[in-house]
Amino acid sequence: MEYEELHKLGMDVYLLVKSNEIVTLISMHPYALAFGRDQVEAFNEDFAKAKQEIDFDVSNSIPEIAISNFDTTDFVSLIEIGLQNPDLKSGIKVDLILNQAGAIYIEDVYAYFETH
Repeated sequence: MEYEELHKLGMDVYLLVKSNEIVTLISMHPYALAFGRDQVEAFNEDFAKAKQEIDFDVSNSIPEIAISNFDTTDFVSLIEIGLQNPDLKSGIKVDLILNQAGAIYIEDVYAYFETH
């Protein structure tokens, strides 16, 4: 996939998460960290934990998309989708992985904080 396609994919995921359309999101991209839990419930639980850590309303978030490509391993690209807090110092990230087989899945969802 080209950069533009990956960026659009990231924005699509951002909009799905922001609008709480998790069933649609998971139907498109499975959640790798479900660990035997229902994938939608697992994502929602992990997302709720991340929201609790930073305490902000994601409906006010600003999108932040970063793409990294890899030349080795089974991973081709990492798409980091940030739901950035308007304070620009914290937010929630949803990481997508594109593997060599062309599968795209959600690798992780977590809170982040600027450290400077």
